[in-house]
Parts: sequence; structure tokens; C-alpha cells
Amino acid sequence: MKKILPIILFISTLIVPGISRADITPEKRAEIDKMLRLTGSDQRMAMVLDQMIAILQKSHPDAPLEFWVKFRTSANTHELLEQVIPVYDKYYSLEDLKQINAFYESPSGQRMVQASPEVIKESMQIGQQWGARLGKQVAEEINRQKQATGN
Repeated sequence: MKKILPIILFISTLIVPGISRADITPEKRAEIDKMLRLTGSDQRMAMVLDQMIAILQKSHPDAPLEFWVKFRTSANTHELLEQVIPVYDKYYSLEDLKQINAFYESPSGQRMVQASPEVIKESMQIGQQWGARLGKQVAEEINRQKQATGN
């Protein structure tokens, strides 16, 4: 249980109710909510949470399954979305949000939302392969330099 406590504390920071900004106008709040809905942010956050729990389960096999089931049930990603509302308010004007939403309502915007998970997945795979090649090149160069200097 000692190993699980830090994880519980970390994850609880993700599900503690956020501070809502009272100065967000209802119209702007509606546009932010619309953008989050159109982009599938709520669904992505739930997927990320499920993936995180799966990783934590593997690294803490001593935790009973009932713990994870109860934890997942209590983890409300809507609360996390509420916490990020002020961030969108801070960086986007009402007009920005309206134009962003107009794009995401268009066929091209919806295609972008649908394709984004696969684009990100494939891009990450390419980045991992690139990083592995770069790491190998660095290691080879370090070894060459060590051999040249006799170290």
C-alpha cells in the first residue's frame, strides 16, 4: 500500500474539483464548452485516464483489481475539463473561439478530429524511430571518440 499512496495522491490532483472563473461570460463559456465537445476532448481525457490506470496497474500488481475499479469509477474527467476552462479563457478571445468552432464544425474540421488520434500515433512511432537512430549515432560517436583518445 505504501507504493500506491503516492500514485493515489498524484491522480487525486487530476480529479479534485477545479476553481471556476466567475468572470467568464456565459457566451464565452458556451463557446469553450462547444470547442471541447467538437474536438472530443472529454473522450480523449477518458482514454488517457484509462491508459494511465492500465500502466499503473502493471507497475503495481499488488494492488487489488477492486481498487482500480473503484478508482476509475470515482475519477470524473469532467472535473478536469472544468479546471482547464480558465486556460482556454486566458488564451482565446470570444471571436477566436467562434472561428475555431466554425472550423471544427466544418467537414475539414471533423476530419481533423477523426484523423488526429492516428496522425498522433503514427507521428509518435516515427519520432521514436528517429530518436532511436539518433541515440545510436550519438553512442557510436562517443565510442569513436573514446577509442581515438584511448579512454
